[in-house]
Amino acid sequence: EQHRKDFKLTSKKPPPYHVAVGQCTPACEKFHQVLSGYVREINVCLDGENHLRFAELLSGLLFEGLCAHFRGYKVSEGGAVILRADLSRHMEALDGLGLSGSATARFRSLKFISTLFLLAKPGLSDFLRHTAVPAPFTAAHALAYLKLRVDLSEKELHSLTVIVQLRNP
Repeated sequence: EQHRKDFKLTSKKPPPYHVAVGQCTPACEKFHQVLSGYVREINVCLDGENHLRFAELLSGLLFEGLCAHFRGYKVSEGGAVILRADLSRHMEALDGLGLSGSATARFRSLKFISTLFLLAKPGLSDFLRHTAVPAPFTAAHALAYLKLRVDLSEKELHSLTVIVQLRNP
């Protein structure tokens, strides 16, 4: 089960489990095992167009689920590393499906969202000035995710809002 504070680590209160750099949460690992089992079964039982359609459907559902899941958490710098590890772990399971370019592009766009959490405050402005928000996300989505960062003040969010809206009209 995902813990409410899995992505909101502080130096005063460590997570309820050991986290090494690049290690995903226990909830993610359990989900990865289930998802990997589905991927193996899909690869064995389906072929051709059936395989392609089911793989696209599964990747779309996972993408939407992860977007909703990540919106439910406040994220600190340390938590962003764990969130990125969770995302990478989910993507590993889907790698075996041989997804189309559009499906892999959706997951690359999730990496953009996790980068919004990973970057230190001083680097955010430059990143947002030089990087367009990738589809299917919009400027509004990027701003909603930025609001989940625990380290940004209202003033900082306002200045980032201006940058995002100028770069992504």
